[in-house]
Amino acid sequence: MKLWLAKDNGVPIKEQLATQILLGIASGDISPGDKLPSRAELARRFDIHENTVSNAYRVLTERGLVEFRSGAGFYALGYFARTNKKDLASLAARFYSEAISMGYESADILRAVNYCAAAGKGNDYVVVEEDPALREIMIQEVRSRSGARVTGIHPLQIDAWKEAKCEFLALEDEKPRLGETIPTCRFLRVNSVTDALKSAARPSADALIAVVSGWEGFLKYSQTMLAAAAIDADSIVLRLTSEKDWKRGLDSASIIICDSLTASLLPESEKIRVFPIIASDSIEEI
Repeated sequence: MKLWLAKDNGVPIKEQLATQILLGIASGDISPGDKLPSRAELARRFDIHENTVSNAYRVLTERGLVEFRSGAGFYALGYFARTNKKDLASLAARFYSEAISMGYESADILRAVNYCAAAGKGNDYVVVEEDPALREIMIQEVRSRSGARVTGIHPLQIDAWKEAKCEFLALEDEKPRLGETIPTCRFLRVNSVTDALKSAARPSADALIAVVSGWEGFLKYSQTMLAAAAIDADSIVLRLTSEKDWKRGLDSASIIICDSLTASLLPESEKIRVFPIIASDSIEEI
């Protein structure tokens, strides 16, 4: 397994390590059952404290992506090994409580759920994703690359959509949570970080690189990839599209790395590099 860690680039080593292993599992670069490097081995390889590696593995273990086998070390489980059952009542309670805390009235919540149930009947695909920014990116990718009618919902809205004549789509890491709730859901692989690094031309040392997205996770993952490519942190500008004047200064960037949805908000330019979230082979299967 190839790992790239860069110190003093603004991303904690623990996050770099956990993120790369997570993306490796999600993309299939790391298969279920693969043995991961030991804490001592990674500490020696990258000249970091063993506790840093332990913290990264603990995060992955808590997410059910990695398990420790006594006397043998750490192994990748993959997304199919986890189970995280929640009954409908608890899901509904969580959704209702969150909506109320955001200031919505009970009647408004009910109308929204009913609207979603009705709206689902006119779509070919429904993207199920908790993070609204990531959900919009996934909708854009599926819609633009398949030509299908696509909408998106929060996982807590699933029950209201079960009678809709559509196919549900979600990222691979949602399988433990949604696999039993929606047996027919199609789970999509995320793009491989390794493949992205192989196909990307290395920018010049003085190039200013802008990473732009509406999803904070995209900024973090892109920053990790650039760190893996030994790009100086001072050469990277991060922009979240929800921020005011997020386009300011982008003209001075030599390269603009963005997701497909953000690319549609920018004027066409040769310096724009679009990094899809969903792997091409998963889109082709739709």
